[in-house]
Amino acid sequence: MTAPVELVLAGCRPTPLASYLKALAVLRLVARQADPAARGAWRDDRFVLRSALDRDGLLDFFMDRYAPTPVVAPWNGGSGFYDGDTQKGIADIEASDLPRFAPWREVIRQVRAFDEIPPAFRTVGDVLRPIRAERDRLAPGKARDALQALLDAEAAARARAGEVVRLDESTPLADVEGHKDRRVKTWLKALGKLRTQCNQIARKKGGKDALQRAIRGRLPDGALAWLDAAFVLGADQFHDGRAVRPQYNPVLGSGGNEGRLDYTINAMQHAWALLGPDRDEAKVRRWLESALFGEPAADLPKLSIGQFDPGRAGGFNQGPGFEHKDFTANPWDFLLMLEGALLFGGAVHKRLGAAGPGNLALPFAVRHVSAGFASGGVDEARPEVWAPLWSRFAALAEVEQVFREGRAVVGRREARTALDFTRAARTWGVSRGVDAFVRHAFLKRRGDSFVALPAARVEVRFNRRVRLLDDLDPVLDAADRVVRGFKNPPARLHALRRQVDEAAFEVALRPEPERFDALIEALGRLEALLALRAGSGADSK
Repeated sequence: MTAPVELVLAGCRPTPLASYLKALAVLRLVARQADPAARGAWRDDRFVLRSALDRDGLLDFFMDRYAPTPVVAPWNGGSGFYDGDTQKGIADIEASDLPRFAPWREVIRQVRAFDEIPPAFRTVGDVLRPIRAERDRLAPGKARDALQALLDAEAAARARAGEVVRLDESTPLADVEGHKDRRVKTWLKALGKLRTQCNQIARKKGGKDALQRAIRGRLPDGALAWLDAAFVLGADQFHDGRAVRPQYNPVLGSGGNEGRLDYTINAMQHAWALLGPDRDEAKVRRWLESALFGEPAADLPKLSIGQFDPGRAGGFNQGPGFEHKDFTANPWDFLLMLEGALLFGGAVHKRLGAAGPGNLALPFAVRHVSAGFASGGVDEARPEVWAPLWSRFAALAEVEQVFREGRAVVGRREARTALDFTRAARTWGVSRGVDAFVRHAFLKRRGDSFVALPAARVEVRFNRRVRLLDDLDPVLDAADRVVRGFKNPPARLHALRRQVDEAAFEVALRPEPERFDALIEALGRLEALLALRAGSGADSK
């Protein structure tokens, strides 16, 4: 029996988040598709893989045998499933007969057949049929008349354009799009209004939320890991007669996208470029060596890595000039970080029997607290994610169990905030075997887009003095209730509340007497202001 080989993956580090997710991806994919006995651990801020694969064997696996996990997001515009979306990548995979793309092909085929997805407009008839069906469904009235008017306008414009080109319902749109004649342009404009109506009709069948609920029950098991990581649904999906909206995992943006950047269509494009039949073998292998082993790589393409790597996310003051967008990045990094994100699958549960809809339960995810790191401020933020590091070699099943539990307990309750998580790490309220956590705060720093900022690294180390902070919980709960009573809380109140959080973070990290003194002083200032407001008669006005 061949002895296992230990490979230090210098390209897989705890930060940024993209690099951490790559490490999870390597362990997950090698254990699932190459060596079930594979183990992984963190050593000197590098991920170490122990498996039957040596360096060349690992490279050969990803180059020749790795089958990508199907990721699709048909609830997002720009995902490749809607009229006007780019078909680069998704069409290549659909037309391919490569075995490694078979699961992805099947998922795409099934999604294309969903009634909730607007049809692919390949011919003139593809546009007209849904409009006629909707017109016939509607009762006489303004809505029906409006659709009929659009159909009449298209028919009249098509008759005039028919003097220039052959046009009937079987005519492929690709044969006439871009035509220079004015009459054809006028007809295409009239047809475009009908295409817009087709998309609106399809979305009215339930919308984004309904499509997410439907897709969760229809796609094969191979796609469930991605769906669980992208969003979570309530067990009953309804509360008080209302549909409970899906909740999104901050690791994957707003359900697999950041604004106009859809992760899934980009993953398809990168997967095809890296694994398809026309790839440049030598170049792709060099990029893979760079992604895994941290070696320099030339000729990297310009691509968006999104929130996963703040240094390459683009924006103001991030490169030459006032604003920089065109960063180069490694396509392997993008593909593998999505594969690794699948370990952050979520669920919805009830917290301590609370009434109302279920609460979001994501592995190691808690409410953001704007304290505890140097650049903390008033940025708009999503829930934080705390990424575990472990130094003992662990199998994939063990790592999956840690992520499924996502254990972080303060006293007898679950950690709800970043401060709670810090306290849990200092009082053995987290999973055994985890040595440290890297705190990732998702902050709005690029216009309307977010970045995953590595905010701190917290070692798991027991200190009974940290348990003294348990006595602080009822005090801060009462103070927060008072703050919520204000329609417009004064800025100084927010500032003092944040000072208490900062002081509590310091105590949780190093519970020394002088830090407790600073915390008591911060609490005193907050209490004095609240008493002053109450004494002046100020309330929630």
